[in-house]
Amino acid sequence: MTAVSTLDKIRRLEKYIAIQEGTDTVFDLALDKLLNREVVRLEQMQDELQGELVEFEHTYGLESQAFYRQYEEGKLGDATDFVEWSSTVEMVNNIEQQLRLLQNSEQ
Repeated sequence: MTAVSTLDKIRRLEKYIAIQEGTDTVFDLALDKLLNREVVRLEQMQDELQGELVEFEHTYGLESQAFYRQYEEGKLGDATDFVEWSSTVEMVNNIEQQLRLLQNSEQ
């Protein structure tokens, strides 16, 4: 038996929902709970990463967005802290994008 990807499962679910004549309350509650759980997980990750950004900002006396712009322009070099700081900024940006998508789907 082959493994079914998450995307394949979502496609099957989408087809299933499309043929339903009404809304299954239990099904809707389960989906809401799953989406809310993911939002909470992402918000916790975001908080942890924001704490790391604050530490970098205090250490180097520079806001993360200003740092990231200068780093991307090649003005700061490739010190280990800068690579980690840059990665942390990118992770926070990705989480923010994911949260926007999930929260827009709730409206």
